[in-house]
Amino acid sequence: MGKSRKHIVVNFADVRHLREGLTGGNGPDRLTIGLCPDVTELHLTTNTTEDPFTLEQSRFATEPRHSELDAYSEVLAAILDGESMLSARGDAAEECGGLRPDPG
Repeated sequence: MGKSRKHIVVNFADVRHLREGLTGGNGPDRLTIGLCPDVTELHLTTNTTEDPFTLEQSRFATEPRHSELDAYSEVLAAILDGESMLSARGDAAEECGGLRPDPG
């Protein structure tokens, strides 16, 4: 049995009208966002380098990000470093989450 994979796949709609003279382009265009392993792929219909009227499926991919810290450690490090993108003002948190200050 293979490794477990978790990912999100976004399939794009086919082109409604393929311009006359263009051939090829098999397969749907799609974006795959890998959660485990951490990878992003874009499969996109493009022109070939040899013939601009021939379409092919091109694949663009990112390499997994290498970090000394895992995701949870990065969040904790950002909080300890005072990163404002990961915080909310007290009044905003109370309003959004229905939190009430401890009366004691």
